[in-house]
Amino acid sequence: MESVSNRFAFRILAPALLLCATVCARAPDNPVADGDYAYQQGNYAKAIQSYREGANDDRLPELQATAQDRLGRMFSNGDGVAQDAKQAISWFEKSDALGNIEAPTDIGDIYFFARGVPRDLPTAVRWYRKGADRGSPHGMGQLAWCYLNAMGVDKNVAEARALYLKLAQLGNDLGAYQSGWIFEHVEPTDYAQAMNWYLQAAAQNYALAKNNIGYMYEHGMGVKKNYATAAHWYEQAANAGDKRGQYHLGLLYEQGLGVDKNLEKAITLMRMSAKAGNQEAVQWLTTRSIGFEL
Repeated sequence: MESVSNRFAFRILAPALLLCATVCARAPDNPVADGDYAYQQGNYAKAIQSYREGANDDRLPELQATAQDRLGRMFSNGDGVAQDAKQAISWFEKSDALGNIEAPTDIGDIYFFARGVPRDLPTAVRWYRKGADRGSPHGMGQLAWCYLNAMGVDKNVAEARALYLKLAQLGNDLGAYQSGWIFEHVEPTDYAQAMNWYLQAAAQNYALAKNNIGYMYEHGMGVKKNYATAAHWYEQAANAGDKRGQYHLGLLYEQGLGVDKNLEKAITLMRMSAKAGNQEAVQWLTTRSIGFEL
């Protein structure tokens, strides 16, 4: 299972295309696009200057709200400025007041990740819920994670499942993966549904979903056991850098299941997995007295 938080630590460029397709097309100039370009180039000073210009320009409220949110993220993460939670929250609140869908989730992140403030999960949940209600994918994902793991709120798998499914139905790869994970692991399990959502996530090149598809074929979970098909999916995951896929493919090469037995390939894959931090691969190498470098 993967936390949405692991993939959305700083989402500064994600809304840019939508913004440019709507508000920015009507703007006489575009400080948000200028700031995004400067940020992408690593020119944080120029990015802050552009975002600040847009944040203080009230001619187009939606553009202004986006600039305020971007500026808040710079202070929240300490990009080009000293990390300052108070300044970040101030800009996020201004953006939130103008209806920006991501600003509430950004405030939630400050409290969830303790960025310059003590960690406060109930407060994070409150802001994530506001963002989710506005349609923020990050807000939905984080709120679902909190429900699933009883973080700042009572555990509620049904709520988590519903939120992840909503995300998945919006075409979100993480939502599809998490939906598959819940259907695979949480009662009432449904392997057919799990496979369906894993396949949708895999179609979006979500590596861990490819590993999980391989695992279901290896163990015959809702499908006929097929080692060759398992190896195919593990290989796709491994080639994408997924440490679990590398480990599972290494086991198949060790045993000659679905692939020709090849201990050299198994060791190579296990070393890759161990280097990526997979302790099972570390143990596999250690118990066989095979050296590796981390």
